[in-house]
Amino acid sequence: MDDLEATLIFMRVTVNTIQQ
Repeated sequence: MDDLEATLIFMRVTVNTIQQ
């Protein structure tokens, strides 16, 4: 997993957490 992929996953998790 490269940095870009890790960043995209991190952003997805953050957005999901905020929306809950």
